[in-house]
Amino acid sequence: MRVLQYSFALIFLLLSLLYSIEIKRIAAAEHKENDWVLPVNGYISDTFGTRAGKHKGIDIAASKGEKVFSVSKGIVSKSYYSQTYGNVIFVMHENGYETVYAHLNERLAREGEKVSGGQVIGTVGNTGVSRGNHLHFEVHRGNWTPAKEHAIDPFIVLSEEKMQSAVTVSAHSDLQSVDSAVFVKKGDTLWSISKKLGVGSEELKSWNHLSHDRIYPGQKLLISKPCVKHIVARGESLSSIAQHYEKSLSELIELNELKDDKIFPDQILLLEK
Repeated sequence: MRVLQYSFALIFLLLSLLYSIEIKRIAAAEHKENDWVLPVNGYISDTFGTRAGKHKGIDIAASKGEKVFSVSKGIVSKSYYSQTYGNVIFVMHENGYETVYAHLNERLAREGEKVSGGQVIGTVGNTGVSRGNHLHFEVHRGNWTPAKEHAIDPFIVLSEEKMQSAVTVSAHSDLQSVDSAVFVKKGDTLWSISKKLGVGSEELKSWNHLSHDRIYPGQKLLISKPCVKHIVARGESLSSIAQHYEKSLSELIELNELKDDKIFPDQILLLEK
């Protein structure tokens, strides 16, 4: 009986030790995530979960050629040109996370290459399905998949303080505006912005596809109802337009009462009813 008691005690100690090691491993991974550097300096032009929940990353607008950094050390799992992402680089990190850097002008890291945190892996561009120079940045808890079911909000692993330091928005006015948008400053809330602009907070949420009141310094907010039409440019296809607005091809065909996917330059397409 005493031998059996000692055996149970030993098993309990071993399990406790294994549990302690696992907790330390998780804590170390969490610490590594908090040590991530920013992928680029610019301003946040779109956040995670917009476009009816289909936007699985954040967009950071910056000048063409601005340096793009790997957020942490890892191995380049993919480096290629995609019809949608344009020039894109995927990096698999030691903690099991995979990050994506899309619409690059240049790719400066090859598949299989080891990279360190803060290493330049590319430059900001406007390649693929993109409107304007920016970095589209994604974080996946595990491997990237086409369905992006492992995608998480990059703000979870890039702390708010780091995101604030990434923002390079001028502060010469109370609300920095560009065309029909404003950039969120530190201390702003959705309510305070709506009061200054004289619009309802629910309208702001609707125009920016927000399902919550949470906003971030540097975030770009539309301050008028977004355009619901698209004028076809030369070289565009209905498929590329559908991908850009994250709609299905059949949805655009039905909205515009088209017989097929043939379109022509200067044609006006409805995006919403």
